Amino acid sequence: MAHVSPRYDGIVTKVLARLGDKVNAGQTLAQLESNETLAPFDLVAPVDGTIVEFHITLGESVEAGRYLFIVADLEHLWVDLDIFQKDLGRIEKGQSVLIQAGHNNPKAKGEISYVGPIVSEDTRTGLARLTIPNEDGKWKAGMFVTGHVTTETAFVPVAVKRTALQTMDGQTVVFVKTEGGFEPRTVTLGQQDSQFVEILSGVELGERYAAERSFVIKAQKEKANIDPHAGHNH
Repeated sequence: MAHVSPRYDGIVTKVLARLGDKVNAGQTLAQLESNETLAPFDLVAPVDGTIVEFHITLGESVEAGRYLFIVADLEHLWVDLDIFQKDLGRIEKGQSVLIQAGHNNPKAKGEISYVGPIVSEDTRTGLARLTIPNEDGKWKAGMFVTGHVTTETAFVPVAVKRTALQTMDGQTVVFVKTEGGFEPRTVTLGQQDSQFVEILSGVELGERYAAERSFVIKAQKEKANIDPHAGHNH
């Protein structure tokens, strides 16, 4: 993020860039006239980026050093994660992170590039920082996000998404696709993280299963098993 300010006191004679404009390094953003010498001079963008703040009006008098534009590189964003004190010992530079911003929002991956040396006295959290790509502009500066940090990896033969797990008749099941539709399979669980669960038995490698909205299939199965005449006397 770069702050653009005039070197001399002066009068704004031209405004050539506006809020939200994409600019290139060296591009003229505004022209001013020096109060002391009356000579014109330019304000130029020091970096490629987007104008995210704009504090200038044609004809106004401005002082040297006053921020008139702020230019930011929005194609690459910093993500600052608050890490609980109890977890800081497992966080290191280079670890992979999955960034999420809630339902129907984008996901991104990055690597931790910085771990702060200080714990906040107020929140008792430390800082971990990474950079994510944003060429399409879907991520917005200031968004609240959640980061899932991979602290260790393990190979497992069969794993399913956590969203695939349901409970029926007191058993954990996964709905596996068959020729007749989805059938519930009782499964034995192994290792798990925030997204995936190892399956020790019940689902074979290569079988297709309901990874999302499995609760809908469960509701349909339970409804089909209800006796339509239950509760009626004839």
